[in-house]
Amino acid sequence: MFAIIVIALLVLLAAAFSLYIRHAAQTNKPGHREFSRPSFEGLFPASSVVSESAESVADTTAYRKAKLVDRARGGELETLYDANQSGDQELYQDVLEALIESAPNDHERFHALVARITGSNDLRGNRRLAERVIEEWKKNPSIVSTGEMVHVAALSDDVAIYAQAVDLVVSSWKAGQLSPLSAEQVFELVESQYWLLAHEARHGGEGFALKMKLFKLGRELAKPAPAS
Repeated sequence: MFAIIVIALLVLLAAAFSLYIRHAAQTNKPGHREFSRPSFEGLFPASSVVSESAESVADTTAYRKAKLVDRARGGELETLYDANQSGDQELYQDVLEALIESAPNDHERFHALVARITGSNDLRGNRRLAERVIEEWKKNPSIVSTGEMVHVAALSDDVAIYAQAVDLVVSSWKAGQLSPLSAEQVFELVESQYWLLAHEARHGGEGFALKMKLFKLGRELAKPAPAS
């Protein structure tokens, strides 16, 4: 009897081992996959929320910039202050260009723009604004318009434009068009406005050439006028 029981247990153990071997073989077959438990990050994953938030901010900023430029195209001078306070130099130039374009033939509006810039301690000009002021100055040079022209040229932060303004002032003075001004006053005008140029402009290669130009001009104008 005892022998029968032992034999039965051995048969059961053999059957169990056989099933284990068969299952292991099925598991190692090619194509067999074990699926891991999926992770759940919620309805709105953090990365998605951050990305959508950044896009929303960018869209809002672009919209505000576009609206500001549109207002400038309508001639709103206050847009210059808004753009300047933003600290975005590219936006400021876009607004300034739009304001210049808003008054292609309107001298009153253009001079209001120039007066707003020259009367401020913070606003700057650009090459296009200075070129237009220079062209208008050529038509009727005077002491007042000369000071404004040189000032706007300095605010352009363009060394070449400022050098052009200096040459025009000196030539006009020598031609007698600015006769009330003395040689000393002419040099004082162009030398004082030179310091309004941006630091980067004054310290570049062109800036050094301009500095030498003013140095030579100062020596030339300091010479006593020949006796008549």
